Amino acid sequence: MMNVQELIKQNNEKREQLTEENEMYYTDIVVYIRSHLTLSEQKTEELLIELLDHLFYAQLQGKSAKEVFGNDPKGYCDELIKHLPKESKKNAIIFTGFIFLQLLGWMAIGRGSVDIIFGLFMEIDNSFYLGSSLLITAFTITMLFATLLLFFFWIRSSIYKKTSKPKNFLIGFLIALVMTGSLVLMSFIPTFGYAITINGYIFLIVGIILIVLSKWMERINKKVY
Repeated sequence: MMNVQELIKQNNEKREQLTEENEMYYTDIVVYIRSHLTLSEQKTEELLIELLDHLFYAQLQGKSAKEVFGNDPKGYCDELIKHLPKESKKNAIIFTGFIFLQLLGWMAIGRGSVDIIFGLFMEIDNSFYLGSSLLITAFTITMLFATLLLFFFWIRSSIYKKTSKPKNFLIGFLIALVMTGSLVLMSFIPTFGYAITINGYIFLIVGIILIVLSKWMERINKKVY
């Protein structure tokens, strides 16, 4: 049995064999179904491959995607989604842990890199306040997850709904504005809590360790299938 990454790769390769019209129709199906984040990723990708194979063979017989799946692709997808299982709690926890470690790792690497580079030209305050740092980290991760969920909700609700380009741009701009504004607000959070001294190199090492751990969790997730 192929894992999720292999199924996605196969999907991308096979999709190139579709006509332009069929490829656009099928891609909308892919994006719409994948935007439902609570579904089993493995079963979702297996279903998408089945749909692609079905469409490809129909195409060889001169049929279009509309003739195969109908004129109501959203309704068709919603019916398929009803029969797809939810992602298991174990896989969801592993995936969430992977994302969490990735975010923490890159944040630590970013902080360490900035401290090291600026430390070459000026004195850097290496004080790390546990209280405010934990609050900022939790707030940042929460905002990133919220933005991600909002983005997928927007994709899911707009893909089969005709909207003007200015409206789509405005929605995207508002999402970016909320995210940027939230990050700016964090700069006004006062420092509090127990202070420890951590230089840029320690941040860099911790960040690399967290990234390695996240890759390890990703491998575990692959072995689950």
